[in-house]
Amino acid sequence: MSEHDLTVPKDEFLSKSDVLYVQLLGDFVLQYNGKVLSREHVQIQQLWDLLEYVVINRNKEISTGKLIEALWGEDQLEDPSNTLKNLAYRLRGSIQKNLVLPCNYIVNRHGVYAWDIEAPCVFDVDIFEGYYKQAMREDIAKEEKIKFFSKAVALYKGNFLSKSPHREWVMPFEAYYQRMYMEMVQQLCKQLMESEQYEEAEWICRKAILINPHVEKNHKILMRVLSKENQPQKALEHYNDVSELFRDRLGIKPAQEIGDIYKEMMQRELAFEKHISNIEQDLLEKERIEGAFVCNYDVFKMIYRMLKRTLYRSNSNFYMVLLTVETMSIAVEITLEDWEHISACICHSLRRVDIVSRFSKNQFLMLLADLSEDNVNRIVNRVKRSLEQEWKTSGIEFSTQCKALSAGEDLDEV
Repeated sequence: MSEHDLTVPKDEFLSKSDVLYVQLLGDFVLQYNGKVLSREHVQIQQLWDLLEYVVINRNKEISTGKLIEALWGEDQLEDPSNTLKNLAYRLRGSIQKNLVLPCNYIVNRHGVYAWDIEAPCVFDVDIFEGYYKQAMREDIAKEEKIKFFSKAVALYKGNFLSKSPHREWVMPFEAYYQRMYMEMVQQLCKQLMESEQYEEAEWICRKAILINPHVEKNHKILMRVLSKENQPQKALEHYNDVSELFRDRLGIKPAQEIGDIYKEMMQRELAFEKHISNIEQDLLEKERIEGAFVCNYDVFKMIYRMLKRTLYRSNSNFYMVLLTVETMSIAVEITLEDWEHISACICHSLRRVDIVSRFSKNQFLMLLADLSEDNVNRIVNRVKRSLEQEWKTSGIEFSTQCKALSAGEDLDEV
């Protein structure tokens, strides 16, 4: 099975003539006999909102008042019922113009709007949920489970009405179908890994991570898959990406299990090598990088502990610096691009022998080597001046604390 096998045969529903196919997973699209109606064909947002709301509530009758509240909220309209009636009329016209349907799929009787459930129509979410129920049955073979899981995962083009994610009426459905999808992804990847189909498992897992990067289980699976594919370096790179993602967006560290997988990767048994020079080539930097050495916090801890050990037999001085970034007002927002710029500014203000790590969402750690206390102060002030010059009118503040590695006192403000 390859990426191209993870498709749903079109003749299952799309090629059926005179049947309206409605896609709700990903982009909202209607297809009928080869004709397509999508958001690009409808110029007025409220027409599209009306269509979304009626389709979502296709098994209900919707009162005029409910629709008016959903579409206009607290906005005051002179004649809301007539405004809605005109909107529904224009929507039917737009549907008919683009799809040429044999009947009206949106009906209005006695002030109640509804989707005509008698008209021939297929919804992707119904097919998706059907695959889920079949795959979760306990009385079917593993091969059948994989087949239904694969069809469902292929059918999931994206989150429910992905271009309207913050609509009040969309969010419960988005959570419902995404939970179902993620469960199937994890079950399918487990089955594929047991069958040593690692390439397919990796592709499925990466797609799920693109849909929602905050589901930690998928990152664990991907790292395991990359390890099985003998790609430990990619697994380690992914761990660094995950750590940065969770720290920058959520202000937290990844789950302990992800860290355990990372440590397992770091401690893996490397291939036997006869020549030390070959190992040295692997250890060397592939290109010269100016500025400080950047690493994740786990690596920073190892370096810190190693330096602490050297102090017993060395006259060198090492200092640790904590730099904190804060906003002066809740109205000030620091974007991901800003954080990247701040990190680059710190690195370029330091020497190549210095070490920098992101500690938390708004804090950076630095290790400075072979400096007197006066020189440390000068370097720290240089970093602060560089940052303050870049962001002097942005409402962002920078503060630092410094501590000698051999000292036991509390951190001193610099």
